[in-house]
Amino acid sequence: MPFYVITTFDSREKAADVGKNAVEAGFAACVSMIHGISSIYRWNGKIEESDEVMCVFKTSDERVAALEEFLRRNHNYEVPEIVAIRMDRVNQEYEKWIRESCNEKL
Repeated sequence: MPFYVITTFDSREKAADVGKNAVEAGFAACVSMIHGISSIYRWNGKIEESDEVMCVFKTSDERVAALEEFLRRNHNYEVPEIVAIRMDRVNQEYEKWIRESCNEKL
């Protein structure tokens, strides 16, 4: 089954750069960027608030670990959010496209 891998970035430029590189490298078939996210969180003992871009990467089960490692290496946050959620139900054509786009064979 394929996965959604979710993370956030502090700018559209950083999100687009990492997203494009992940797709080009075959770590993900697609990345959807959701602009206008506002986050409130605790960091270094203080309550912070910032604008972010949420990215939803679509990848295969065979490439999810490699994508997670790629995101850790290329993220600009000290502690990035990287959450992988398995797609329990997905149409066969979409799953096939994800696998082919991630340089895999069925």
